[in-house]
Order: sequence, then structure tokens, then C-alpha cells
Amino acid sequence: MNTADADILDALIQALAQQNAPLPQALQQEMAQVGRRLAAHNSEGMPDSEAIEQLLQEVKQYPPLQDAYDTAYRHILNIYHSQERTKSMSEAVATPWTTDLKIAAALALTAENPIETAKWLLRQRETASQETSDQWERGRSVLVMIAGGTYIGSMIAQVPGAIVGGILGAAFAWFYPNKASYDKN
Repeated sequence: MNTADADILDALIQALAQQNAPLPQALQQEMAQVGRRLAAHNSEGMPDSEAIEQLLQEVKQYPPLQDAYDTAYRHILNIYHSQERTKSMSEAVATPWTTDLKIAAALALTAENPIETAKWLLRQRETASQETSDQWERGRSVLVMIAGGTYIGSMIAQVPGAIVGGILGAAFAWFYPNKASYDKN
């Protein structure tokens, strides 16, 4: 799946999650057909552009969904452009989902209630994003403690002290809870 198709599916899932009223039955049936095509293409490794183009045509027939889709798509493009400018790792980590996006879209489109399914998918993505962020934070604190332990150890006992200090710093950082984790709770 190319990046443009991934952005379209991501924006559609976000747009579905923003809907307050149930989708018209005809639109829901058309979306389910496209979802089944995406799932079939996923198992066969076929290109999805035609199915995604058909999906966009269906979305355009329902103005509330179209408006939410346009807003979500513009937001995704803004994030992409900011990533290109800054090449920030935190932005890249903030949206973990490209590998399973087609499966998630197929799941949302074929579900009996696509709006609630899309909301559930976004909650799952947020949880995964938070867990990834916590892992980065913990790794950062371990590295800081290793550096500090190595420095103090080298000042006291040169190379052997640096080794022992680094190991003790790593152990301390690994087992001692980070202050940031207390702030979140």
C-alpha cells in the first residue's frame, strides 16, 4: 500500500469515529463491500487503489462523513509535512499503525457498527502510541543514569569504576520508577 492510500484510510477511520449519527444503510453496505475487497486484496497482496478510490466516491455521497474526512485528511497531511521538515522521531512514533492500517480499515468498514469500531480502533492506536512513548521515556532515563554512573565511577576509580558505575546506573534506572510515571497517574 502506498502512502497516499494509507493516508486516505487513516483519515477515513478518523472521520468515521467522529460521526454522531448512524450512517445510512446504503452507504454502510457499500462501505462493507469495499472493506471486503480490501481484506481480500490484503490476503492476496493485490493493489488496493481501485477499492480505495471507490470508497472515496462513497464517502463523498454523505456530506457529514465527507466534511470529517476532509478535516482528518488535512490534519494527516500537516503532520506529514511537519515530519518532513523536522524529521522528528517523536512524530514518527506518535502514529504507529501503517502495517495494520488496511486490516483496521477493512475491520471498520465491514463491521455492523463502523462508527463504534472506528472509535475502538483509534483508542487502540492511542494506547499503542502511549506505550511506545513510555518505552522511549524509560530508555532515555536508563541512558542518562548509565552516563551519570559512568562519569561518577570514572572520577572515583577510573576505568573499573566507570564500568561498575555504568552498571549500577543502569540497574538503578531500570528498577527505580521514573518521576514522569508518577506525574501521569
